[in-house]
Amino acid sequence: MKMLSSLYYRYIFLRDNWIARTFASLVGGPTVPSREMWDSQYKKGVWERLNDLSEQAHNGVVLSYIAYLRPGSSILEIGCGEGGLLPRLRQVGYRNYIGIDISEVGIAKCQQFSDKKTTFLVGDAESYVPDAPFDVAVLNECIYYFVQPIATLQRYASHLTPGGLFVISLFDNDQTHPIRRCLRTTFPLLDETTVSNSKGTWHCLVLAPRTAARENAAG
Repeated sequence: MKMLSSLYYRYIFLRDNWIARTFASLVGGPTVPSREMWDSQYKKGVWERLNDLSEQAHNGVVLSYIAYLRPGSSILEIGCGEGGLLPRLRQVGYRNYIGIDISEVGIAKCQQFSDKKTTFLVGDAESYVPDAPFDVAVLNECIYYFVQPIATLQRYASHLTPGGLFVISLFDNDQTHPIRRCLRTTFPLLDETTVSNSKGTWHCLVLAPRTAARENAAG
C-alpha cells in the first residue's frame, strides 16, 4: 500500500480526472479537510505548534524574500490560519494585507491584528476571488491541502500585478515532491531555499507567472 501511495503522489495526484479520484480512494490519497475539521482543530489549539521555534527558520526565509523583492507591497496570504506570520510581516512592512482561511475559528483569532490596512476573511482558497490585484501571494504550508494546487495558483496568477510573485513554503515529504516539481515547470523559478532543522526540511520558493518574468527581465 505504501508503494501504491507513493506512485499516486508521484504520477497521478495533480490530475483532475476519474483515475485520480478512484486511485485516491483505494490507496489513501489526499483528502481535503472539511471546514468543520479545521474549526475543531483551531478550537483545540492543535495549530498553535506553528508558533514553535522549529517553524521560525522557514518563516524567516519567506519574510526575507518579501522584504528583499517586494518591500511595501500589497500582500494576499492564502491559508493564513491564526495569523502567525502577520506580526513579523508587519516588521517587514506592507502597503495592504488580506489574509484568507477556510476556518471561521482561525479567522476569528486573527481579528486582533486587523487595522485599516490589514483585513482577514473567511474563504476557500480554491474559490476565493480577490477584489483587487496584489503584488505577492504567500502560501505558507498550505498548498498541499488543495484539491488542485497548480490550477489554483494559475487562477491567482491572473490577479497578480505586473511583476507579481508567489512565495511558497512546503514541508518536504512524498506528498509535496510532485507539487514542487510541477510548480517549477508551470511558473519560472526565481529562487529556492532549503531549510532543515531537527523537525525536518522545508522548501521555500519564489515563483512568477511567465509574463511577469519577461517584464522583470526587460527591466
